[in-house]
Amino acid sequence: VKYAPCGASAGSAVIDALFTSNLSRAKMTAHYCWWAYYEKLEEQYSLQKKYQYYNTHGNDKLMQHQQPDITPRQFLIDHRLNERHYGSLQGLVKSETEAGKYGHSPKDVEAWRRSWHTVPPLLEQDDPRRLDEIRKFQHLCGGAENVPRGESLEMVAEKRIKPFLVERVTPLLDEAYLEQKSRELLDG
Repeated sequence: VKYAPCGASAGSAVIDALFTSNLSRAKMTAHYCWWAYYEKLEEQYSLQKKYQYYNTHGNDKLMQHQQPDITPRQFLIDHRLNERHYGSLQGLVKSETEAGKYGHSPKDVEAWRRSWHTVPPLLEQDDPRRLDEIRKFQHLCGGAENVPRGESLEMVAEKRIKPFLVERVTPLLDEAYLEQKSRELLDG
């Protein structure tokens, strides 16, 4: 499988918003991808300006062209985008768990990982991993009771992703749609 570097095909797309979870590696990845995207646009812009400078004679309109604003209006960090919580399987080596090293049958582990409805074994309230997660995330989740102890795929979709889309993404799309319609009306 070939992977293209972040920002490799920047094109002329404008990014209005960037979304990431509140996990450190996710935020770092989002920043890195934005930086790579921005660098690619800067490179394209520089080549375009150099080409215009050397290949146009007296065309003031081209020389007055400004670099487009490519900074996203919003950089949104939301705990609901965190990866799925695997309950008591959290932090265990996947291959070892699937091989039964921790006392779970491979069939159960597969069901916990792949089934839409099946919830993996929950973390106990006094588990050190649970206590650490509460310390890190309760202020983001609206209290310790909202920090997951384990989730099925259905729970992630219904309790986190769906509300995130309705509360955060839909308003941005509605706003962008209205802005586009306003521009179309003004342009006649």
